[in-house]
Amino acid sequence: MYTKDSAYSKVSELVTRFDEQYASYKKSDYNETLTRRDFIDPFFRHWVGILIISRALRKLTGKLFTKTG
Repeated sequence: MYTKDSAYSKVSELVTRFDEQYASYKKSDYNETLTRRDFIDPFFRHWVGILIISRALRKLTGKLFTKTG
C-alpha cells in the first residue's frame, strides 16, 4: 500500500543516495538523462503521491466532519 509515510521515506532515500554518491555524479559521463532517470523522475513520482494522498485525506476528513457535525 502506498502511504504518505512511504512516499516521504522514498524521497529521503533519494536524498541519502545522492549525498553518498555525490562525487560520481560530478563526473562528465553522468549526464542529464541519468540524472533524470535516477533522481528527478522518482522524486516527482513520490512527491505527486504525497500530494494525492494529502488531498484525498483532506476530502475524506471534510466529509467525515460534515456527516457527523
